Amino acid sequence: MFFLRAAHAQTIPEDKRAACATACHELSQGFRFLCPAYFRLLLSLESDGRDFAVVFRTFGSDSAMLVQEHNMFCAGRHPLYPGVRMDGTCTLRDALVLLRARVRGCTPHPLLPTYLDGVSCSLAPHHPTLTPPTPHSTTSGGSVDRRIVLPRDSGRFFRADGLIQLSTVNKDNLVDFATGWRQIYAELKRKVQGVEGRTMVIRDYYPYWHQKDRQAHASKAMPIDAADMSVHQIFFDDNIADTHAKIVDVYDVGTGRREGSATVVQASAFLIRQPVLLSCRVHRHTCTVRSVTWCVYRACTPAGEPAG
Repeated sequence: MFFLRAAHAQTIPEDKRAACATACHELSQGFRFLCPAYFRLLLSLESDGRDFAVVFRTFGSDSAMLVQEHNMFCAGRHPLYPGVRMDGTCTLRDALVLLRARVRGCTPHPLLPTYLDGVSCSLAPHHPTLTPPTPHSTTSGGSVDRRIVLPRDSGRFFRADGLIQLSTVNKDNLVDFATGWRQIYAELKRKVQGVEGRTMVIRDYYPYWHQKDRQAHASKAMPIDAADMSVHQIFFDDNIADTHAKIVDVYDVGTGRREGSATVVQASAFLIRQPVLLSCRVHRHTCTVRSVTWCVYRACTPAGEPAG
């Protein structure tokens, strides 16, 4: 029953199916691949002028499908989001006017601006008493190009007992390796931050997770530094449990501790459990935006004070 309800929520409207099938072969079956809440989050972040990057994370081999729909959206060719462009070709003023007109129904926290299996989002820091950051732009003078270019914007994790390694592709299409939590944190930060920041897709290492009976300490690696105020990472996954990180291995490189306990998940500034159905339902498209807002709010709340 749950699967049927989720599938129904992902169904492309009848009057848009032909256009979607023509624009992208992966949509020819009448179902969208990426949840509506994902696109709503991108629109909200861009509309608010947030400096952000997105990294897709998956154990599977579905990267090609998500890249196609994501790039179609960014290039202004998605029939369900006509006129939206996030490829660096439109001026910042035009982009913000257009996006603000399209973002409907968001209810931001009064102090903060509004800003799915396996999506992580990195935000530049923002505190309610500070001026919102100015979005960086491409050489064209327009909005940031958020399209994914393969293989340059891809990566792959490898894990074994006592070893964690991330391979990424540089601008010369050569493979770079980062080994250990600190190196991986630095490499991911370098890849997604600043003017050269890219949208990425990374494949996690399923064999090790399976070998370890699907324990959190062998799952999707998420290196963070809670003391690093230059970036705020948020990981979305529908398999994050209410009482445990489960499918995300959150490791603080500053303290050397894993952050996956029940207390951390329930009041986390880094993890969002995003059920598939919640992401798909039309009237809940803004749920992801609100979840991100609360994560940022918790990060801005001094230690010892309630975050809600």
